[in-house]
Amino acid sequence: MAYTFPKFNVAPSQFGFQLEPEAPTPDHIRETYLLTSLFITIKNGQSISLGNSFSRIEIYEDIFSPSITGAITVYDYVGGLEKFMFSGGETITMTVLKPGGSNEILISRNDLIVYEVGKVKFDGENIQTYDLLFTSKSAISSQKKRLYKSFGDDRGLKSVLSKIYTDINSASNLNINTIDPEIKMPKAFISPGYTPMEAISQLARRACVLGDYFVFFEKLCGRNSLDFKHVFISLGSLKEFWKSGNLPRLVYQPTQSYLNKETNRSILIKSFMIENNFQHLERMQSGFYNSRIRQLDLYSRTYKDETISYKDMALDTDFYANRILETNNEFLKYNNGYPEYPGERLVVKSINDILEDKAAWIKYDTYGGLLNSGIRVLADIPGADNRISVGYAVELVLPSKVAKAQNLEQSIMAEDEFYSGKYLVTAVRHSFTKDTYTKKIELSRGSLKINLDNRINQTSG
Repeated sequence: MAYTFPKFNVAPSQFGFQLEPEAPTPDHIRETYLLTSLFITIKNGQSISLGNSFSRIEIYEDIFSPSITGAITVYDYVGGLEKFMFSGGETITMTVLKPGGSNEILISRNDLIVYEVGKVKFDGENIQTYDLLFTSKSAISSQKKRLYKSFGDDRGLKSVLSKIYTDINSASNLNINTIDPEIKMPKAFISPGYTPMEAISQLARRACVLGDYFVFFEKLCGRNSLDFKHVFISLGSLKEFWKSGNLPRLVYQPTQSYLNKETNRSILIKSFMIENNFQHLERMQSGFYNSRIRQLDLYSRTYKDETISYKDMALDTDFYANRILETNNEFLKYNNGYPEYPGERLVVKSINDILEDKAAWIKYDTYGGLLNSGIRVLADIPGADNRISVGYAVELVLPSKVAKAQNLEQSIMAEDEFYSGKYLVTAVRHSFTKDTYTKKIELSRGSLKINLDNRINQTSG
């Protein structure tokens, strides 16, 4: 693909994310919701309500997955599994409203298809519990087709994406508005039997040669039929979009006085967990820190080498400009004369590959993966008082243990400057019980608010 970067100066409405402030939700109903419909349609067209028989619903959306997945745990005390013969292929319809009488739709889906019936657990003679696992209809439609197709003279990335997506769903459900229509592929895209979703996912990976990291994912929270369900976007442009917005502020602080001050303008975190981060040995083996890419030309029997290194890569597609590894770090010390290349790759240029420069693609694809998984935090928040879903960005505020230890009498919370800050929401697990709605959100970024080198020098001085 040509080296044309995505345009960032598009209208906010084209990104498919809402920035308008929401009406505040009273504290005592932030974790509640109003379920107006939850029913399953079986093969004869009959609709059966699950509102009284479900015990839990979980729906998972991930920025690195083209389809949402989920499960409804059914508490079956009337023999529904036998009576209605649940066997996969049934359609689930679900509508959830915000509590408090605003009638704002949080979730509205009528295209969820059961693809598996989970293990049945018996509790007494007449009670059985099982999961109905589901995904979206578009995922099923994609699995029915294989594309053996060349797009010939149509080299436009945006145009080819639209054509592939029509094999899944109407083009109006795919948001590609942020993709520059001038981005051209140097060669025709040939699909060698991919499903449509696989083909689009492959194009997202190949588009990393543009110098950014592209993803193709499905959103859960469509509020009406005009909302985009699928998004093809560069994460650099997505982060650029959120830089200028008023980000939702997520705060964890158990002190009651602080909660009273923050409750009207912040989302209160119920619990959080800092994930396994840095993982240097794994990232060395994946070539994040120092790689030699050797491109073989079998026809001329020649090769060309290129070295890519974390310390040489720019940070212009993340929220901050500070690296997550300091200069004097053992994992960044390499003797290129020896040589030391833990991520060595051999690539052969294919005649039919749309990539002209595989080394550039590997470089941006590898580094983009690190920028979007360098630091990860999980946080549980109330589900009903916010629009947060995959592709959103948030401002995370965690308490500083250091500041508290230095001044035990201090009542005002100081921020943990290492883990607080802006994050991209890369995944959300929506969890419903009979009475509550919570979101477990996965937050990621690849940079720090502080400069590690400067801070280490200050500490040592």
